[in-house]
Amino acid sequence: MNFIGFEIWIHLSHSFALSTIPENERFWENFSSSELLLLGFTTLIFIWFKFNTLWKIARCWALWDDVEAPENMNRCIFNNYNFEGFWRSWHRGFNQWLIRYIFIPLGGSKNKLWNIWFVFTFVAIWHDINLNLILWAWGICLCMMPEVFVKNYFKKEKYKYLWKKIWWKYICCCLAALWIYFMCITNLIGFGMGYKILE
Repeated sequence: MNFIGFEIWIHLSHSFALSTIPENERFWENFSSSELLLLGFTTLIFIWFKFNTLWKIARCWALWDDVEAPENMNRCIFNNYNFEGFWRSWHRGFNQWLIRYIFIPLGGSKNKLWNIWFVFTFVAIWHDINLNLILWAWGICLCMMPEVFVKNYFKKEKYKYLWKKIWWKYICCCLAALWIYFMCITNLIGFGMGYKILE
């Protein structure tokens, strides 16, 4: 089912080709900011859909061989409202490796604001030694820092009452939408048109 859905998607949406082929730069220059955000969002969906399909096929083969493989894409990108949740669900096997062998040895959550810089820089270099990927990793870290501050601050017992207020949920929704915009921009830098989007 996932494979069929992906086939339909790639025949209807050409966003990944638009954002990754340098010859399409003439189109980018004429895009409005909302069109660039839509391009970034649909490119992110394409990447998620592609990896989800590949990993589900590989997991299916593993399960047929009686090998229990972790579900790498356990949540759709639409089902995440913050950066941390998104990255916990994206390529879970690799994420668990990063936590075990890089994040925890560096001090884990006690030094989270510093550790994320090491982890994401490693992930960028693991993909390829490329300026766009380094900027992507650092952009993710810049976006995660305020999120970590806000979540830690409002996790205190005295702020628990806020979660019962309807207006608080709307504020959280607006912030979630803002994080999705940042995610689209950083992914266009790392896996799309590169830092030219910032010019």
